[in-house]
Amino acid sequence: MSRAEDKTAILLGYLVLAFQDLEANLLFLLTGLFEKTDSELARVLACQLPYRKLLNILDALFRKKIRQRDILERFQKIVSECSRLEEKRNTYIHSHYHFMDIVGSDTRIHRTKERVRRYRGYDLLMEEYDSDELDKVLESAYAVMDQINELISDLEERGIASYF
Repeated sequence: MSRAEDKTAILLGYLVLAFQDLEANLLFLLTGLFEKTDSELARVLACQLPYRKLLNILDALFRKKIRQRDILERFQKIVSECSRLEEKRNTYIHSHYHFMDIVGSDTRIHRTKERVRRYRGYDLLMEEYDSDELDKVLESAYAVMDQINELISDLEERGIASYF
């Protein structure tokens, strides 16, 4: 493997791990919305949900249980960013990477993504891979996790949810 291939593999691995952490943070956020006796049950049910359904259920629960507008607005920004990041994650994880060694130059990496969509047909995206763009996705994932943790702290301090 070349350095470019190594770096790409490492960044994609970090992306997978970041999303595992992000899902765990969202699951923890959800459990605090339940009474202590029900939080374990909520976790058992929610841990099997696909990412998008977890976001949808969290959104519904927040709208039902939370009345403070500032909390709801912060939460909506988090959910919006989580959805955007999911799309980015899926794009990177479900792509094919082609490494081309060019004489007298560094390795060039192209990413291809094939899609078949209802009513749109077949679509092939091919672009030069940019590791800086993937770094930005990772930074955004960690930033939204920080926002989730700040929200959890705020919910706990205000007595809106109970996490510990």
